Amino acid sequence: MLDYYRATGNVEYLERRVAALRAQFPVSPSENWAHESFGMGRGRVSIFHWGSGNGMAGIEFDDEYLGDAVVDVAASRGVGVNGLNITECTVRDGRINVTFSIPFTRPRQPVIVFHRAEPTRRYQFSINGTAMGQWSGADLEKGVWRNK
Repeated sequence: MLDYYRATGNVEYLERRVAALRAQFPVSPSENWAHESFGMGRGRVSIFHWGSGNGMAGIEFDDEYLGDAVVDVAASRGVGVNGLNITECTVRDGRINVTFSIPFTRPRQPVIVFHRAEPTRRYQFSINGTAMGQWSGADLEKGVWRNK
């Protein structure tokens, strides 16, 4: 899915990839349900790579490209990836505004990466109403740390 997003710029492929990554964690405790005999109840975790291990590996493979959230500048859409829930994303006249929530305490500041920005254009960027400064499209592609 991520390769299709990169090739086409269709944000639906990005959203579907992120949804697939996020979906692995709620279901992984139940993935071994039938690994015991009939009527024996819930099975045990038989191997790490099945379920949660695959989910964690998928996140690691895509981490540099996805960060903790992605903003597709050309489409004016944001997608929360690693525990961020983007509730609003607007791109207008060189201004990018992102509103998100974090449902838990994080050990580090989240990184938001941007794709399909004009590399030489300057953008003003704000998170949850706080101005983060002015950035070139090329710098946005590298990711922006949220400062408290």
